[in-house]
Amino acid sequence: MPRKFIKHFSEYFFLFYLYRLARMFPLDLLLKVATLLGKCLYHINTKHRQRALKNLSLSFPEKTEEERETICKNVYINLCKIFTEFIFLPRINESFVRKRVRVQGEEHLRQALKGKRGILAITGHLGNWELLGTIMVKLGYPLDAIYQPMKNPFSDRLFYNIRARSGMGLISTDNSLRGSLKALKQNHLLGLIADQDAGRSGVFVDFFGRPASTARGPAVFAVKTKSPMLFFALIREKNNAYSLNISPPLKVRDTGQTEDDIHYNTKLWSDRLEKWVRQYPDQWFWVHRKWHSKKRS
Repeated sequence: MPRKFIKHFSEYFFLFYLYRLARMFPLDLLLKVATLLGKCLYHINTKHRQRALKNLSLSFPEKTEEERETICKNVYINLCKIFTEFIFLPRINESFVRKRVRVQGEEHLRQALKGKRGILAITGHLGNWELLGTIMVKLGYPLDAIYQPMKNPFSDRLFYNIRARSGMGLISTDNSLRGSLKALKQNHLLGLIADQDAGRSGVFVDFFGRPASTARGPAVFAVKTKSPMLFFALIREKNNAYSLNISPPLKVRDTGQTEDDIHYNTKLWSDRLEKWVRQYPDQWFWVHRKWHSKKRS
């Protein structure tokens, strides 16, 4: 039996039974466990902790080392809470949203949908991005999210089913163009999480004062489809509550100078993300190699 198959199936087996076990307990209790687990992982996961602390040092030089360590520890806690809440996605209902989610800016979304061109719903790995799509669906807004399939096909199917059961439509990056255009044509929200390193194919815009390769997709869609581009931020608050913040449509530039427009429009939403990250630094994905790709000289 191939070693890769054993590895993939073992990972799936562990995740599946963790998923089944966790569903037997109330969410608030599991979030307390997630807090303890996050504190432990902060000390154990040396490689990613050091990367996160380096990113924080370069992005917040004005903060003390102790302040950055506190932020980093809270990043780990938030990530463990995200995974816990992800397990509960199929059980999130309208009652949960009414009790725990405070929505700000919904009027911008309603007005933008009147144009019948769909919505480019952009966010980053901020707050709880996994819960965001489910909340929008429970609020009555059809949403199709673009997702990157996992390398482990067994785990990928498990995660796909959890997301799909929450009511979201899912569009694989393997066939994202057709699915995305269809979603916009149906006047759906197209969920885009576009803040990870985009490699050589990305467009370089400054993020915290340093050039970062950023996905071109949102800006290209905005120019080509004329669909309004709104930024969404689901922020974790106290007592396991959330604040859903929806921006007015960003003022997309379309001068016909394609590359210049793509750069400008990418920076437009990236700057909005940076503003939120500066306000809630412990709710962003600092363990990622955001600045890994370098601009060609």
